[in-house]
Amino acid sequence: MAANEEKRILVLCVDLDDDLGQKTGISSPVVGREQVLSAGIELGLVDPEESDSNAIFASVRTFDLVRSKGNSAEVAIVTGSKDGEPLSSSTVLDQVAKISEKVKPTDVYVVTDGFGDEDIVPVLKLKLPLSGIVRVVVKHSKAVEESYVVLGRYLKMLFTDERFKRYSLGFTGFSLMLLSMLAFTGYLNYALLIIAMLLGLTAFVKGMSIDKLLVGRVKSIFGLQMPAYLLAIRILAFIAGYGLFLVGGALGLYGAFNTMIQLGLTDPLSALLRLNLLAGEFLKSSSLYFLTGGIALQLGRATAFFVGDWAESRGLTISLAVMASLYPLALVVGDFLIDPNRYLQPVVMAAFTSAALSIVSFAVLTGIYVFIDKRLRGRREAGS
Repeated sequence: MAANEEKRILVLCVDLDDDLGQKTGISSPVVGREQVLSAGIELGLVDPEESDSNAIFASVRTFDLVRSKGNSAEVAIVTGSKDGEPLSSSTVLDQVAKISEKVKPTDVYVVTDGFGDEDIVPVLKLKLPLSGIVRVVVKHSKAVEESYVVLGRYLKMLFTDERFKRYSLGFTGFSLMLLSMLAFTGYLNYALLIIAMLLGLTAFVKGMSIDKLLVGRVKSIFGLQMPAYLLAIRILAFIAGYGLFLVGGALGLYGAFNTMIQLGLTDPLSALLRLNLLAGEFLKSSSLYFLTGGIALQLGRATAFFVGDWAESRGLTISLAVMASLYPLALVVGDFLIDPNRYLQPVVMAAFTSAALSIVSFAVLTGIYVFIDKRLRGRREAGS
């Protein structure tokens, strides 16, 4: 019995996020059985679903159990801060220091309502003679609570992390604006198809790393040291090229969308069955813009010729000629997809014409470059 009288046991209920103070206005620390019990009842009345009230009642029960064994004991509540770490831990430690100075416990039992409040336990072990932890589990297990916390952290990342919020918030916001515009213009029936197309486009761009390719292309514009006027021409050519791509894509989508409306293709399945018509209208409206945009981009890259990159200029010049040779084919490929029977002969003739022009231009330009290269090499050898 003498050994029991020497023990001074402190039962400490920890509320790390200060639910007690936020919901009831009770300041901490709260010391004494009646005061702790009253605080728990008041918190339970304010919020019956609050698990901290159960932790408070458990601390009173633990206190009574310790006292029933003939031990000297005290029960107290300490709270942290609603602002989280590091304020929570420092606030709890300050309160614990005040209580410990008065009680001078030989044993401490910490009562918590979940693993979140247990974050403070390793720190308390350094300051107090911690003998045990009482965990209060109400209507859920610790594993379930941990799962909710982890899920909450990932959900927070969707709205705060730059890697994810551009899709979670950006695409969601764009979809809502699109739905609003379609509803305003009376085309809400096509919302599912358009959103599916946008999702498919996003998946295609990310899957094929087109976004990284575009970033690399933009960097290549400024990758060469050249006079200011040549750099300006290079930048304008790239802007014109990509601008023509965007215009062509927009006109192509408009043409395909207009065809959907005229044919009454209101669901994805019917649109898929008439995909040749939609693709034909898209190419018919956009192919010349795409071709011209590609030529503009190649012209922009050809400025490297003027700063001495002879190898690059050779490939660029040949590719320009080949792209220009595709003009006859670009005129009829859209019509062929719309009506293959009617435009079979024109598309075959256009394909042969484009192929012949490509072969001739390739051969002629290659010969010219070989001739010029030999002349330059001969001059260098003669000079040396």
